[in-house]
Amino acid sequence: AIFGLFSYLLISTYVPSFLTRYFVQEKSSSLYQEASLIADTYASKLYTSEISLDTVKTQIDTLTVFLDADIWILNPSGRLILDSSRVLDIDTIQVIDNFDPSTFAGNYYIIGTFFEHFEENMLSVIAPIISNYEINGYVVIHSPFSSIMDSCYSLQGTIFLCFGILFILSLIILIFFTAFVFYHKPHPLSIENDTKKTTICKFQNRILWSKTQQKSSLFLLLFFCHFQQNFSLCACI
Repeated sequence: AIFGLFSYLLISTYVPSFLTRYFVQEKSSSLYQEASLIADTYASKLYTSEISLDTVKTQIDTLTVFLDADIWILNPSGRLILDSSRVLDIDTIQVIDNFDPSTFAGNYYIIGTFFEHFEENMLSVIAPIISNYEINGYVVIHSPFSSIMDSCYSLQGTIFLCFGILFILSLIILIFFTAFVFYHKPHPLSIENDTKKTTICKFQNRILWSKTQQKSSLFLLLFFCHFQQNFSLCACI
């Protein structure tokens, strides 16, 4: 019981944080690869006028369905050029207030409301759009953080289920082992009787050995006497 309680506390303490870090790393790495691909292809061609805004919007909408995430193209000033979750409207200007790319310094993702734009926490991945050795904008992909937590809770439930099954099996094995040892333990009277039998057998063997030695000695004595008598007769002749 103590082992089970200690294991449960250990799992419930360390497993959730470990799973969260794991899924965040996996998800952010996957989204960053997609963001970098968009930045190097569609977005960079958009800034060099090699492709139209409508074509980029069509491609981004397709990727949004595949990734189950929102895709943005932002200017360095924070102006939203494209948003996969909205209809393309060139006349409407939307700016992300307090947008600061240096927030991502040393990292390519953040978790939060993205400068208070969303009402729920999002996993936001950013990739720069580089053209002529200059940063012309950013590709940002947002994925709900709740979906990551759902994956964590699902796997965590599976882990607890496996732990419960293993604990029950271990408990059953322990019960059977204890019962086997207890019911097959030799009784004290049985041990005493076995000791007595062993002592009697040893005593009988000693008596038998003593009788055998006596018979051997008598035989040797008779043989010696007979031999001496024959030797005396031969001497007289």
